[in-house]
Amino acid sequence: MNPKKKQGMKVPLPNLPNVLRRIALLGISLLVGLSRTGCSAYNTDNEPLSDTTNVTERTILLPGSVPLVLVWIPPGSYQMGRYPGEADSQSDEDPQHPVTLAYGFWMGKYEITQQQWLAVRGSWPGTAPSADIGLGNTYPAYCISWDDAKNFITTLNAHIVSSDQGPLTVRLPSEAEWEYACRAGTTTRFYFGDSAECSATDCSDCAAGTLPGNRTNYMRYCGKSKPVGGKTANAFGLHDMHGNMWEWCEDDRHADYDGAPADGSTWIDSPRASSRTIRGGGCGDYPLMCRSASRGGLAPDSRSDIFGFRLAAVQ
Repeated sequence: MNPKKKQGMKVPLPNLPNVLRRIALLGISLLVGLSRTGCSAYNTDNEPLSDTTNVTERTILLPGSVPLVLVWIPPGSYQMGRYPGEADSQSDEDPQHPVTLAYGFWMGKYEITQQQWLAVRGSWPGTAPSADIGLGNTYPAYCISWDDAKNFITTLNAHIVSSDQGPLTVRLPSEAEWEYACRAGTTTRFYFGDSAECSATDCSDCAAGTLPGNRTNYMRYCGKSKPVGGKTANAFGLHDMHGNMWEWCEDDRHADYDGAPADGSTWIDSPRASSRTIRGGGCGDYPLMCRSASRGGLAPDSRSDIFGFRLAAVQ
């Protein structure tokens, strides 16, 4: 499908099979067969996932003393978009361009969990989580629209002020911030390398994201999410940036990067844009959709069982 034509499209979710629904909503061109496969490298050995000795963390206590852990993302520069000749890449990832973030910011160590959502908002905005997709305190919150995420942020910022945990303002990351944080200094398709070591249509039982002394394997997910933090962290200490849930960004959805800001700021043409950006890939997607450069866009009121979010924050 042409992402330019699909920009801002609203799809009646209940009327599409899960795989077709995901591809239609995200507007990504796929010339491969359909298959529900996983993009998530999952640690099955309870070994340390990465060296986090140089990672700076900050914990916010949500209502009920539920912790929300943020990690510090330092200033820096990178090339945003697909690299020349990148396998399985898409034209909406062009043109690759330099981005310099002259500032650091905080970012959620994990995707927002079901426990954290309920601590802040008290109830689900639409369909509640189920055991079929993943149910429990440490599972990611899903069926969350961009609008829902913004409501969560409004409530949480009020709580931070009232509980004297500032100065800190939480928000959605810009698309440039998200990719910078995901890459964590890498120039490969994934932050763990170029190859998922499996075919584009079958990610069961293949290795990915392995760090020294750590055995991490793809599992047969069958479209189910996994508890946050089970996969190898990147160099910034962020988990689950590839797969598990697609993550909302603040930006309007743009068909490509022509005219994109070069300073890491959000790219917004309208306060009520018909389509917002989403990144990272979901638990039932092809590996190509989980690459660092992969991007999608859909209406801000859209919900699906692979849509969640992760917070950014500034002081």
